[in-house]
Amino acid sequence: MNNPFTALAVGVISVMFMTSKWFKETYKSIKFKLKQYRRVLSIIKYPSKEEFMIGFKITGLGMLLIGLIGFAVKFLMDFIK
Repeated sequence: MNNPFTALAVGVISVMFMTSKWFKETYKSIKFKLKQYRRVLSIIKYPSKEEFMIGFKITGLGMLLIGLIGFAVKFLMDFIK
């Protein structure tokens, strides 16, 4: 990039890109999404220990149930063969 005309061309292209309608709309869209994320993060709170344990137990039971169903299906498939 020692050629000054190459640097000038890159500069002109980058200015054209930054002033394009697509760039402005994309920038506004990203800015809007970040505002929404910030709003959600300001509203949420950490669960209490009791709420966390309830969720932990429910998740564990769900995983156990899915595992048992998978084991039963595998057992039946082996038994039928």
